[in-house]
Amino acid sequence: MPLHAAADRIDAQFAPWSDAASPGVAVGVVEGADLVYARGFGCANLEYGIPLTPQSVFHVASIAKPFTALATMLLVQDGVVRLEDDVRRWLPDVPDFGPLITVEHLLTHTSGLRDQWNLLTLGGWRPDDLRSDEDVATLVRRQRALSFAPGAEYLYCNTGFTLLARIVAAATGQTFRTFCQERVFGPLGMAATHMHDDPHEVVRDRAYAYRRDNAGRLSLWIPHYATVGATSLFTTVKDLARFARNLRVPVVGAQALARMAQPARRGDGSTLPYGYGLTLSTYRGLRGVGHDGADAGYRGRLVWYPEADLAVIVLANVDPIALEPLTQAVVDTILEGRGTAGPRASTAAVDEPARPADGLYWQAERSFACRVAGTATGIDVRLPGMDAPQSLDPSGPRRYARGPLTVTLPPAGAMGEGALVVEIADGDPQVLHLAQAARPSPADLAACAGDYRSEELGVTWHVQAHADGLRLVREKFPPHRLEPLVADAFEGPAGAVLVFDRPGGGRATGLRVSTRRSWNLGFARLADAAP
Repeated sequence: MPLHAAADRIDAQFAPWSDAASPGVAVGVVEGADLVYARGFGCANLEYGIPLTPQSVFHVASIAKPFTALATMLLVQDGVVRLEDDVRRWLPDVPDFGPLITVEHLLTHTSGLRDQWNLLTLGGWRPDDLRSDEDVATLVRRQRALSFAPGAEYLYCNTGFTLLARIVAAATGQTFRTFCQERVFGPLGMAATHMHDDPHEVVRDRAYAYRRDNAGRLSLWIPHYATVGATSLFTTVKDLARFARNLRVPVVGAQALARMAQPARRGDGSTLPYGYGLTLSTYRGLRGVGHDGADAGYRGRLVWYPEADLAVIVLANVDPIALEPLTQAVVDTILEGRGTAGPRASTAAVDEPARPADGLYWQAERSFACRVAGTATGIDVRLPGMDAPQSLDPSGPRRYARGPLTVTLPPAGAMGEGALVVEIADGDPQVLHLAQAARPSPADLAACAGDYRSEELGVTWHVQAHADGLRLVREKFPPHRLEPLVADAFEGPAGAVLVFDRPGGGRATGLRVSTRRSWNLGFARLADAAP
């Protein structure tokens, strides 16, 4: 297919975001060494009607991670930092958790550290509060336990990449921003790119981000960060195209990039869908290397397919928007135009797929809950933190999937009765079992009421018993009704699950709080006030 025809098809794919009065997307396609397609759709700033272009500067969130990993690996390549280094060699303020946490654990999301965004949210930080590197460091210093032993599991962790940026600074005596500029962005000619460590800095050509509510109304939604490493990369489609070329024929970090693009391993030797700061994927039989990003209203996706000599970049300044299918549609257009497209994933209907029983599924170790209900075509699934159930379609005789969420029924009896395997792209699969949903009595509720303190978060939570159930009262937030799950377990705000410790079924002595990326934070019950 001639390039102009492919460009016309890509234009049509992104036409829904071409309204000059709405936010949208910027798109780039790199074939070989050439940026063959680059265009913006929609508006970069609604207040002034500034259009999006390939030169618009986006906050690209976790697309920072490949750059943070590259900066770290350049120091490994230089012999300054070692993958097996104890994190505390460079950052002695990180607590000694007992088992060794290495630089490699941070690079591969296998450290067991709790995720910084979860910790800040649970610690009472609102979305618009300024979040700095020191805020993250303070929370890390307060931690007394890990979610799991380093190397034992894979669970996406922003904290690790914030610590990597601090390690680069400690090892070089430079700010992380300066090091990236001198060793990565400058040599690659990424003149519009920087690590955004000053939230008050004026950035020319910045694209502002927005969110659209259920009624279609738009509002401004921009992250307020002074933290780098896990996030805060400011860049453009054209500059990311330069990075994609460097993945293909490295000018910077050839040895480092070769290692970064290989699957990492858990401590038991099993491989991960992640390298060092790079997500590894497959589409139409092609190996993909890249990363996604999402912060506030910003969304981004960069993926390079080595065998096809093709890279696709899509950056958006509005939520909700699903970039994976949009990126795949661009890949389809290019490959089908070449006549080299491999088979698509099967979308054929599955004859009478096995159905999980409706109900609540639970895993006690992780405080992981999942509600399942059958539909005419598949299943509806709701995890804590979801505003509404997500509909999953059959993708195999015992498998249901949509986007990053997969639910699988193991063979009968393989994992016990009523077993279900839930997998989200950011971590290892978890086995849950059908459980009895709780109906706590007034006495049960009264036994849980009280004040609870977490020294790891530096907050006190107030749990009140009311006729309609328990309510959680926190500073700066409205009261939140706790929804019963299993016995003594409740769904709380922001995807948190609260499990009350009630020895012998009596009065609660404490509680444990878990989220998807931070497990078993302990809260001790405070002495009741004198009457």
